[in-house]
Amino acid sequence: MLWIADQGESVPFSYVVGNWSECSVQCGHGGVQRRSVVCMLLGDGWALDVDQSHCDATTTLVGRPNTERDCDYMDVCPHWTTNEWRQVSLSISLHLSLFL
Repeated sequence: MLWIADQGESVPFSYVVGNWSECSVQCGHGGVQRRSVVCMLLGDGWALDVDQSHCDATTTLVGRPNTERDCDYMDVCPHWTTNEWRQVSLSISLHLSLFL
């Protein structure tokens, strides 16, 4: 905690985290999610972005929140498969009726 001498109030430094992004892959493995993590000096109705070292000094037991995490999906990505060409026999019957 930081004490502001003029105001006589306690003002904590705290990490403020954003929402996780969507996964960088839609299926398969190797995806990553990201979010912002900012150290802020928080007051009554105000906040100030400060250097990370201020939060590191006050959150030694908890540590800085992660900015990235894995988001592997176990689903197999859809893919096309092909086979060798083969000859197909085709017979067509055509019936015509002619009206005069």
